[in-house]
Parts: sequence; C-alpha cells; structure tokens
Amino acid sequence: MNSTQLKLLALLSMLIDHIGVILFPQLSSLRILGRLSFPIFCFFVAQGFLYTSNRSKYSLRLFLFAVLSEIPFDLAIKGRFLDWNSQNVFFTLLTGLCALFVLEQYLNRYPLAALAGVGILSAAAQFLSMDYGWYGVILIVLFYVCEKNKVVLSLSFVLLNTGFSILSQSSTQPYAASALLPLCFYNGKRGKHPLKYLFYLFYPVHLLALAALRDLLFPLLFS
Repeated sequence: MNSTQLKLLALLSMLIDHIGVILFPQLSSLRILGRLSFPIFCFFVAQGFLYTSNRSKYSLRLFLFAVLSEIPFDLAIKGRFLDWNSQNVFFTLLTGLCALFVLEQYLNRYPLAALAGVGILSAAAQFLSMDYGWYGVILIVLFYVCEKNKVVLSLSFVLLNTGFSILSQSSTQPYAASALLPLCFYNGKRGKHPLKYLFYLFYPVHLLALAALRDLLFPLLFS
C-alpha cells in the first residue's frame, strides 16, 4: 500500500469511528472499526518528521489545523461551541512531533534530558486533555525510534496499546493493534495523487457535518 491508500484507509476508519461516537454511541462495532485510524496517523507524523522537505512548514500546518479544528471538535464531541476540557487530535500529533525534535536534538548527547523532555510533553498532552493524551505522544515516538525494526516496533506497539487499554478501561482500544496489518504492507511510496490537504481538511469538515446531522437532522427524523 502506498501512503495515499493508507491515509484513505485511516480517514475511512476515522469517519466510521466518529459516526459511532456522535450518531450511534450504542454501536460498539463502529468504535472497533475506528481503532485503525489513530495509529496510522501517528505513523505518518513520524514519517513526515523523517522525510518531509520542510519541517517548519509541516509543524506550522499541524498547528494551524489544530486551531482550525478545535471548534468543530468541541461541537461534535462535546456538543458545545468551545470546551477547554478537551483538545482535538491535531494538538496531540503536534505535541508528538515536538517530542521528535527533542529526541533528535538531545538523545545522543544528553539521553536523560531527551527522555525527560518526552516525558514532559507526554504529561502535558495528558494534563491538557488532548485526544489520546500521553499515549499519542509515546506512540509517535515509538514509530520514530523503531522505524527500522518492524519486529521491535510491532511488539512495542502491542505492549503500549495493551497498557493504554487497561489504564483507560476501554473494551475497544485493544483493536487498535490491528493497524499493524496495513502498516506492514506500506511500500514507502506516495501514490500518484498525494491529496495532501484532503487529509487535513477532512477532519474539521466531517466533524461539522456529523454535528449538523446530530443536532439538525436527527431531531426532525425522530421527533
């Protein structure tokens, strides 16, 4: 699978997941199918850090879409215009990217400082209630550190995901480990139509659409 195909799979999985969260919370099967998306997005943050031609633009793009997506996220997930008690997933991805900058700069010379930096960023993600919290930051770090060793990566991911599932008491989170299957088929190619901005715009747009369906259409259909 090339990157375009893998990202489209992640988008589809995310859409199914959010349909479950926003429209049909009683259907756990939708949440299970949605577990594929986040690990794939974390994988591509690590890939972006390693291979993008301009890291500054990449970081700025994540930040801008984090800001742009916050109101759609709060409307869709929390049912209010702004909710400071939760932050959308772009903030998590951006924090994970910052952790990779810390590792690159300090891991070889000052490993303890590098680990402390990653720990602080992970704690910040958790404290600020970013989507997936510390787990998201550590998962991005894992994809970066183990990029060359798929066996170590797979084992580490399963252990991390299992630990997070237990701590979060989630019955659906263990299924996120299934993301390893499509990731193993990634061929490192971009695909003929990268559709770069589609993957950024889809997040806030689909959240707004689902919120509108829930708040405007569903009351008419079921009144």
